[in-house]
Amino acid sequence: MKLHLVYTDSDVLLSKRTDATSHDFEDRYPTFKTSLGPWDPHDVIDFLAEEYANLVPSADVQVAEFLASPGESVRVRFA
Repeated sequence: MKLHLVYTDSDVLLSKRTDATSHDFEDRYPTFKTSLGPWDPHDVIDFLAEEYANLVPSADVQVAEFLASPGESVRVRFA
């Protein structure tokens, strides 16, 4: 499974909607700014770990939890 990182005015989200376009994300998230992906989970983990030192729990834990969940998207959690 591949993932998108979705950026809004106030959040960074993980999304399983690999077929989604920027327009789809704009429709779903009114404050949408941009998205990255779709990426393999290990690439998302590497990116988040490098860009955000203040993730709690760590990027690998958050991505693993999200992949195991039935949800379509989830907010990335920071300390």
